[in-house]
Amino acid sequence: MYPVSEDYKTKILQNDRVTRLKGTIVLTNGQVINLNEGDIFKAPTIQNQCSGNNKLQLGGVYQGQLTMTFRTNISRYLIKGAKINLIFGLLIGSDPEDEEDWEEVPLGEFFVADAIKSGTDKLNITALDCMGNIDKSYEGIVISGSAYSVLSYIGNMTGVQLGQTSEEITALPNGDETYGTPEVNNLRTYRDILRDLAACLGCFATIGRDGKLYLIPLFDSDVDRVISADYRGNDTISDYQVSYATVMCIKEGTSISVSSGPGQIIDLGSNAFLQLGLEARVQRILNELLSCVSSVTYVPSQIHIKKSDPSYDLADLLKVQGYTAGTEIMVPIHKNTWTWRGSQKLISIGEDPYESKTKEQKEIENTANQMKIAENTVLTATNIDEITFDQDWTELCNLRFSVVSERTLTFHGVVKFDLSSDASVLVKYELNSEAVDFVHEVKCFEGTDTVTLFLPVLASSEQANTLRVLIKASSGTGVIDQYDFKGVIMGSGIITSSWDGIIQCLDSVPELLINGVAVVNMDDTASISLHTNSVFNPSDELDDIDIAGLGVVGIDETINITMVRPTFNTVDELGEFNLVSEDGLYNLITE
Repeated sequence: MYPVSEDYKTKILQNDRVTRLKGTIVLTNGQVINLNEGDIFKAPTIQNQCSGNNKLQLGGVYQGQLTMTFRTNISRYLIKGAKINLIFGLLIGSDPEDEEDWEEVPLGEFFVADAIKSGTDKLNITALDCMGNIDKSYEGIVISGSAYSVLSYIGNMTGVQLGQTSEEITALPNGDETYGTPEVNNLRTYRDILRDLAACLGCFATIGRDGKLYLIPLFDSDVDRVISADYRGNDTISDYQVSYATVMCIKEGTSISVSSGPGQIIDLGSNAFLQLGLEARVQRILNELLSCVSSVTYVPSQIHIKKSDPSYDLADLLKVQGYTAGTEIMVPIHKNTWTWRGSQKLISIGEDPYESKTKEQKEIENTANQMKIAENTVLTATNIDEITFDQDWTELCNLRFSVVSERTLTFHGVVKFDLSSDASVLVKYELNSEAVDFVHEVKCFEGTDTVTLFLPVLASSEQANTLRVLIKASSGTGVIDQYDFKGVIMGSGIITSSWDGIIQCLDSVPELLINGVAVVNMDDTASISLHTNSVFNPSDELDDIDIAGLGVVGIDETINITMVRPTFNTVDELGEFNLVSEDGLYNLITE
């Protein structure tokens, strides 16, 4: 919890409290803009978390987010990338004109990621803290050193400033251990390194209110605040308690665990920093973590604070009393959503002990996953129909696959074709909707020829992967007979099942009624297509609607169409007209 005075703790709960908000925006060109209450149109909301949504995990690495709307004449293009600092103020004295009567709480440092113009003088912004900087690719250099030296290495390579000293890191659980990574590991980004290091220290990583990187213990038995029923509303409190009594990991394919009795499990998985050294070292680290995670028994809950308080921090331990909480329960903060002069939602995460896996079940699951990782799998593809290709890219195959953990697979292929003339045959690849920076190009002669293909494929475990193979000729045409293309993806850790994890959804657009438009000589058809960028990030953007032969005689009524920036194009001499959004409404503007 951010350190505040006893006067603050009393005043923040009162109905007649007086608050203020001020801050600065520093544009990328160095210009500083001051913000005050009069500039704010929609109250700021700040969200952050230290663990996943369903299961509590050590080593959480999450990015804080700020959303707000303020009045300004600054171009939205100039404000992208700008740094925003906000400060909350609470009047603890009697004179709002006297600065000494205010107590302030910094809200953090954020960088504008998105800005949308609303009306003539308002900007809706989304800003993020600098945790995104650590999503840089890790080059695979072997790491070895103290916890602080590893953390310093992450900071130096990503430009993120550390907020803790060497002594403070050493004082954390297992902070005095030496950490190293094996030559072969599953670390791909500096976020992965930070995640595994924080887990070994019983912590999560977060960006503090000063914009610096901190490792914070996830479990703390000291109560930070007592909250009675008078200051809460619409709570959701579980009917079970959560306590942890086992910590486990996988070292070189073998499951290692320590336990203090019945209770739930903290699973560190194949943590890269637990692969080297003797098993006794791993046991020592797990025992230290066990003493931390077993210190608190709590009730997973959603607590709604009527009078929001920005001094709460992630991992704070609350004692919640009365109403649905009964006498009292312990609630640690794992997710925090704060809105200025609004309510606040504090969430504690934990699995139902009657539904969570036992230690034995987890060991069996880990063993099965290791067997899956070691098992080589081959996925094949061929063409069941004849394929004709020319100077446009034509798809040879579209392979979907998932993997247990991030790894490199290999694609092999052979394609036999008949060319109408001498030409260069080109084959390219798209992995997860992004072009691979490599193209096969082979000069071939008229008639029958064969091309062999090879490509290393870096597969992600965060989503189902899609590999598309496409072919074209520099001139003429080529014909691939049925079954004359063969392709395979080979490697270990490929997940095979009857369902590939893809859910395909179809949607329909109802009839568009446009009153006051006379339609004449409608000879062609109009079609509306709903497209998404990828199966994992669907959007509801509509394609252009081409309407030929439609004459616009006159419009006497208001047109209200609920769509996402639609555009109508005519192909006759009437020119072009667009629907443009202004203050949430669409107005028809013709040219």
